Amino acid sequence: MLRCFLSIEVDDRGRPDVVLIPQAHHGDQAMIIEYKVGQQASELSSLAVQGLAQIADREYSASLKVHSRVKRVLQICIAFCGKKVAVQYARVDL
Repeated sequence: MLRCFLSIEVDDRGRPDVVLIPQAHHGDQAMIIEYKVGQQASELSSLAVQGLAQIADREYSASLKVHSRVKRVLQICIAFCGKKVAVQYARVDL
């Protein structure tokens, strides 16, 4: 069972689409998820890479440092075009 809560905070860097933070005593890994929608299936891989770079460039993980239980972040970008999907991810230690 996944025990987490959704967090949406906005600052001057913008905000990720979804942030999942584990509840106390239910793990130390948070997730940041960014979604991208493409016009053509051929661009999905590139969009997924761009979305992952956006998470890093805008330092979305920085806002998780206030949660002392969060030690790692799984950064995910999911790019869609109709039923076609491309995913890129990275694991980052805080």
